[in-house]
Order: sequence, then C-alpha cells, then structure tokens
Amino acid sequence: MKIVGVGCGPGMLTEEAAAAIGAAALVYGSPRAIALARACIRPDCEVHEIEDYGTLRSLPDDAVILSTGDPMLAGLGYLPGDVIPGVSSLQVAFARLKIPLARATVVTAHGKDHARAISDAGEEILRGRVVFLIAEPAFDV
Repeated sequence: MKIVGVGCGPGMLTEEAAAAIGAAALVYGSPRAIALARACIRPDCEVHEIEDYGTLRSLPDDAVILSTGDPMLAGLGYLPGDVIPGVSSLQVAFARLKIPLARATVVTAHGKDHARAISDAGEEILRGRVVFLIAEPAFDV
C-alpha cells in the first residue's frame, strides 16, 4: 500500500506522487484528494471515495491512498505502507510569509480537544514559537 500526498491545492502535486498515482490500478481518497490527483489517474484505474477511514488498514497491498497535503502532517501517514510526501499547507504558508520552518510548532485541533489546542498554542507562543494551528470547521478561537 502507498499513502500519497497530493499537495494542499492545485499545482502542488510532486513528480514522485504523480508517478505513483499514474501507475496505480486501485486508488482511494477523499473527493478533494481525488480531484487534486484526477489528471494523473489512469482511465482504467478503479477509484473509490473513502467512506470509512477505519477500513483503510485492510486495503490490498497494491492500493494507493491519496492524502491531501502531506500525509505526515495531520494526514494518513499513520497507515501501514510507503509514504510519498506532498506539499503541505504548513510549507506553503511559511514560504509565502518567509518564516523559517525551524521556528514552527504545529498544534492540531482537528478531531482533538479544542480547549487543549488553545492552551498548547498559547504556551508555544509564550515560548517564542510561531504556531501553525490545524483547525476544523467547529473550532472557534
């Protein structure tokens, strides 16, 4: 199984990711991830939208799972198999703002306790770190 980062938006797909997707006969992903990779997916490839993330561990060895952004940044990198990195929203944001990645601290509120995320972010800011907060629609700061 391969977990392939498709980048955080259009034009962010790496050559390595495009090659892995183009070679796949079986692809799984969210509607957004599939849309980002659509140009690389072969016409004869079997494509499935992920309905239950709990079943991904039992996919066949030849499956390619698409992960938005980079699989290792709040993505699907926890799954077994090879990980092909993608361009993350963290990389894009810090590059565009000209902030060195070495100053970054990642705090996630996505599927996590929101009060804890706010507390963690505050502590990191007091330490002089630049916080990259991964939120979700229900997260209200």
